[in-house]
Amino acid sequence: MAYSYNDYGAKASGDTIVVGFPFQLRAHVTVKVDGVLVAANKWSWVNDGLISCLAGFPTGAGTRVLRTTPDALTGTLVGTAVLDFPTVNTNFDTLMFISQEQDDAEGERSARVGAVEDRLDDFDVDLATVAANAITSTTQAGIATTKAAEAAADRVTVAADKATVAADKATVAADKAIVIADMGTVAADKAAVAADKATVAADKATTLTYKNAADTDATNTAADRVQTGLDRTQTGADRVQTGLDRTAAAASAAAAAASAGSLAAVEVQTHGATSKATPADADEIPIADSVAAWGIKKLTWVNVKAGILAYFNSTVDAVPIDADRVWYGDSTNGFAPLYGTWTTVKAFLKTYFDTLYSALGHVHTFASLTAPPTTVAGYGITDVKFTKSFESAQQTITAVGALTIAHGLGVQPKLISVVLQCTTAELGFSINDEVFVNPGISGDANPRGGVAIVPDATNLNVRFAPSQVFNLIHKTTGVITAITPASWRFVVRAWA
Repeated sequence: MAYSYNDYGAKASGDTIVVGFPFQLRAHVTVKVDGVLVAANKWSWVNDGLISCLAGFPTGAGTRVLRTTPDALTGTLVGTAVLDFPTVNTNFDTLMFISQEQDDAEGERSARVGAVEDRLDDFDVDLATVAANAITSTTQAGIATTKAAEAAADRVTVAADKATVAADKATVAADKAIVIADMGTVAADKAAVAADKATVAADKATTLTYKNAADTDATNTAADRVQTGLDRTQTGADRVQTGLDRTAAAASAAAAAASAGSLAAVEVQTHGATSKATPADADEIPIADSVAAWGIKKLTWVNVKAGILAYFNSTVDAVPIDADRVWYGDSTNGFAPLYGTWTTVKAFLKTYFDTLYSALGHVHTFASLTAPPTTVAGYGITDVKFTKSFESAQQTITAVGALTIAHGLGVQPKLISVVLQCTTAELGFSINDEVFVNPGISGDANPRGGVAIVPDATNLNVRFAPSQVFNLIHKTTGVITAITPASWRFVVRAWA
């Protein structure tokens, strides 16, 4: 339960806000919406327990009315000064209000520390998910090895084809030489035929007598020689055709070699291409399709990223162990791939958060979030008025009775607060209701009640008044009435 503020939902112009806590001055009370201070001209007092929202009052998810008591006491009693009860009471209220406000602030600090623990737990789960989804390079290395072996085999085949083509070229060259020799033979045959024709003509000129016989002989001879020449010409043509066939075969082999060497050409072109530091989603990468006889296909960069993401998201390990690995790129070495174990990740995070908390001015460490300090100072909070507190068990109220209550603070308390806790309903109060009362004399007419408390470094020394002991204001009627001591219990609290 907060002592110094009340929280409400959204408020608007015309709404009212209940002020459910005591205060000394209205100037000590402010209003905030979603943590932002609301200007004083946007609200006004109806009475000491009610505030009205005026025109322009801001809207928000949460509205808080709170008290901030200045840390300043009224007057000082020294020496033989007469006890000024109003001043003492005012200073007591001031100290009590300040203590309540600091108690509320500490409660909110503890809640924020709890929220940090929850976020760290979520962060551990996220890191576990990242570690579980880490990919090893074994599969990629296996693919690369397979491709390298296939490329080496292709190179061997291409080299063999090149050797075959070279042999075919040599055969074609030899065939060309034979064709040239045959062409020389045909030319010689043609010269012989010409010579024979000249001889026949001479024979015709010189041997008129044997003209018919000579003509017949010459014609037959010429026909025979021409036929021989034709036969030789056909032989040359056949050899030329053989050369053409071999040339065609060589061309086919060259085409096959060119086809077989296309992958090598892609490698050469890729290696010699201009480098691009940051690929765009539409960029394309050549691949060999294993399900389509290793035919050349293209893959866009957006599909590469999608494939990698699907691979990383394929398996989830909710609880990592110390030997698990997390892969990352080493920025000091060209982002070469490295890995760290879950143990090293946790050690790094511990150092990181210890340093972060230290930079924020706190002395607690990462480990303290799972083993919280038992004192305010243990959280590194030094701007508080009190560092120790004590609350007694319920004490029996006896007229003129005395109590010696050990407080265990080690020093004399700076602030003491007294409450009466109702154990049997009376004066309009219900069981477990708690009423603050001032130490000292209560009431302004005989018989007066009250309690005197003398603190020291070890005990709270208590003495109750006689007769009525305590007078309370009736919860519903407001009439001052003496309590029945057996219906109440006395509880004292102290701070140092």
